Amino acid sequence: MILSRIYHIANRTLDIIGRIFFNTADIHIKFPLQRRKLNKLITNKLIPKVAFVKQDVNDDLYCCPENSSPVSIVRSTLGRPGPVALFTKFDADFYIVETEPDPECNIWKEKWTERRWCPIEYFEKFREKVPGRKYGQKVFAVKAKTVDWGKYDIVISNDISVPERITRNYPQVVWCYYIREVTTSSYKNSHMQPIRGQDISLNQRFRPVRLSPKVMPHEIEFPYHLHYSGCFQEMCNFPFDDNNRSGIFLEHHTVADLDSTQLEWLKSFGTVRSTAILPEGTVDRWEESQSRRTMDPEFMEDFMKSKYFVKCGGRAVWGTAMVEAIAMGCLVIGDPKVMPHGFIYDKYTTVSTFSDVIARISFLEKNEKIYQRVLMRQRRLVDYLCYIRPSLELFKNAQRVVAEKMKIGRNK
Repeated sequence: MILSRIYHIANRTLDIIGRIFFNTADIHIKFPLQRRKLNKLITNKLIPKVAFVKQDVNDDLYCCPENSSPVSIVRSTLGRPGPVALFTKFDADFYIVETEPDPECNIWKEKWTERRWCPIEYFEKFREKVPGRKYGQKVFAVKAKTVDWGKYDIVISNDISVPERITRNYPQVVWCYYIREVTTSSYKNSHMQPIRGQDISLNQRFRPVRLSPKVMPHEIEFPYHLHYSGCFQEMCNFPFDDNNRSGIFLEHHTVADLDSTQLEWLKSFGTVRSTAILPEGTVDRWEESQSRRTMDPEFMEDFMKSKYFVKCGGRAVWGTAMVEAIAMGCLVIGDPKVMPHGFIYDKYTTVSTFSDVIARISFLEKNEKIYQRVLMRQRRLVDYLCYIRPSLELFKNAQRVVAEKMKIGRNK
């Protein structure tokens, strides 16, 4: 209990330090060096073989058959685009597995038992029918015991998909996991030690200042959205064209807080787009719009053409949409106080009211050099913190885990 309290105090302190005293010089020095290092691993085909897996009751990420292409995997998502670089850069495989009865494979239920998010039956229905589709996830699901996990170096799970009774048979594999809901006890307990049968906890964060990996070596900062600028255009063979960007893509929670007059004001900067704005222009103010996603072709192309992404008002968020927007090529404008990764914003992109949004965009439209400088800063941050650094740390820690397992095996 004392160790856990110290951990959380240290993390809150680092959040504050990172937000207030973040020095971009650190990025300027490390970014090009580590980018070259990662690119060299890719060029020389020294990247570990990776699999990404989820359960058939998981209501986020991908829903497609084995051996799908990267673009088919990502576009099949039920919600967020997820760790795109696993597929576009590292050629990862994807599996949906049938949910096992083992305790570690049922932590997904904490979304209801602890957080009262949605009833357990809500998640179980995804086996039979995915909202907006004619099929359920069971059509693609396989039994975990039927997969040859031994052909992988790293297996990453969204929640725990493969039970300990199976993972222990593959000591040469490094078993990693996200806990999707960061307010559950399993997420918090993972700070202290990994879940049974797992080796590395991926904490979804991407702070510039973080706890030393030596303090909690089983936990690494690894975002749920492993993105880099231009990853979506690269995946879809779509031009990454900054010269023809225009208009605003609104975060869908923000749309719910704006009235029709405010939406009209935003149109002075070009077309206003959002997954909460229907093709005919009607605004859908319901947050549960599961059948419409940014990965849908009609929204994705609009997103890639937009110049700005705005998050103002609405509930507090983790920042996944912010990173997705930067990867799409947008300049992101928002309120750093309503997310844990507010360092992305600077004085030119920080807003707290709708009037601030109008003022910031008006200023940036008149000052192209500042716009370009701020845009490049956001892209470097995402490239480094949401792709280069976490990838290298995952590979480094995977090597450490394998070495430790081998040492333990020799000493038995």
